[in-house]
Amino acid sequence: MIMIQKLKLAGMAAVVSAIAVTAQAQVVTNTNAVQTLTFALTAYYQGATTTVIKTNVTHMGTNHTTNYVTTVSTKAGTVTINTADIIAALGKSTTNTFSKSAQLLHVSPINGSGSFIVRDVKGSGNNKMTNIVDVTPFFSYSTVGDIVVDASRSTNDVTVTDTEYKDEMLSLAAPTHFTLTTTLNLTGFDVETQVNDVVKKQVIDYGSSTIVTVIGTGTTLVGTNTVPTQILIDGSAGKSTLTISAPKFVVGPASDY
Repeated sequence: MIMIQKLKLAGMAAVVSAIAVTAQAQVVTNTNAVQTLTFALTAYYQGATTTVIKTNVTHMGTNHTTNYVTTVSTKAGTVTINTADIIAALGKSTTNTFSKSAQLLHVSPINGSGSFIVRDVKGSGNNKMTNIVDVTPFFSYSTVGDIVVDASRSTNDVTVTDTEYKDEMLSLAAPTHFTLTTTLNLTGFDVETQVNDVVKKQVIDYGSSTIVTVIGTGTTLVGTNTVPTQILIDGSAGKSTLTISAPKFVVGPASDY
């Protein structure tokens, strides 16, 4: 059984609708480019401020002098955020309990706009169930500034390799009438390489996985807090990354992703 949930934003009202269909009943005519998103982030947050007062007593004969020394300390804390944390936050917001094997995917039909989904497969055999939740309204992404292209073409070329250099922004936030315990505003420098068939005018190789070092801001739950805390994403080399897998091309139902 495949459970498909789509978040629909209708005017000012946001509702979650659940649609149950069997794999035999679901027909997908488009070829989908499916990519897995993997987050590994390190962030700083403002910790607690403590005040310590020490009393120093100086004795000079029969005289006593008392001095008070006040020390105020403010600590910075660190927290890690990974894909499982983001999926759990999306599950809580959409009233879903995802398993540890759930994946966060970006699905781009060849003839359509892309979407973000959480795909969770539970059980096996006759008890296998695939739960697919459309979380597209929680995400937004865009290119910041110009795209710089490195490519060379001649009249007798059959294939051409294009490399694009660009700054990209990805945001994770709650749409209207939803709450989210982890939010992100990430920016990173991305390098994408693809091979194009000039004659057929189509991409024949989308390259390998892309690892982007990211920097940004957001909120998340820290410790036993029930209210999200403001965080700063550590953009030092290797500290915070977003890995986007090479596309897997799938023709068929979403359960095949």
